Amino acid sequence: MSWAQVSQELDEVEAQLHALRGQYEQFFLGMEKRPPAKAHEQFKKRMAAMKTAPAKSAALSFRVQSLQASFATYERLWARTLQEMEDGTYRRDVFKLRRKNSGPEVPAARPSEAAPAAEKGSGKAARTKDKDKQKDKEKAAAAAPAEAPSPEPTIHIAGTAPPDPLSENRLRSVYRAYVEAKRRCNEDTTRLSFDAVAASLKRQVPELLDRHKVRDVEYRVFVKDGKAILRAVPKI
Repeated sequence: MSWAQVSQELDEVEAQLHALRGQYEQFFLGMEKRPPAKAHEQFKKRMAAMKTAPAKSAALSFRVQSLQASFATYERLWARTLQEMEDGTYRRDVFKLRRKNSGPEVPAARPSEAAPAAEKGSGKAARTKDKDKQKDKEKAAAAAPAEAPSPEPTIHIAGTAPPDPLSENRLRSVYRAYVEAKRRCNEDTTRLSFDAVAASLKRQVPELLDRHKVRDVEYRVFVKDGKAILRAVPKI
């Protein structure tokens, strides 16, 4: 394929990945009865074909590698969620809250039940030493002048900025996924232009951000009643 053909193919594959992700989200949220296994397999074959496509520039090679990495990440997430559904440990809200997962809670250490005999013998001496240290600390604190508590320091991270939900790159990516979903539903896309979709989102998104007091939104493309739907959801 030529350079232009590879670039166009990448655009279509990226849009197809967004559409596949939306189909899985619909299934995990209970909006569809079955996972999109057929669409998943078709995309997998198309992604495998991209590995053999000649990329004549570093930019195209980077895009192919990024798509492969994103697809691998999504596949692990989908496989894990499907396994949880089979095991009966999956809840509908788990899929939404995964982005907010914190680290595992560390249980408090239990005191030793059987201390060595030598440690028992030295326990009294250790307690006496601790009491002496505590008294020294109290004396030093009483002698020192009282100081007002210092406020919590403010940490500034250089180079960080809030996400822009209306950047052209994001809008074009969403537009491609929306067009691809409409084509799969056999909908007419001849009158669907990027400018019209972008203008609509630029009207809706600021209102959503202000209403929900958030800084970013997530764009979702899904199919309902045989029609492709694009929706902006507040990212909390």
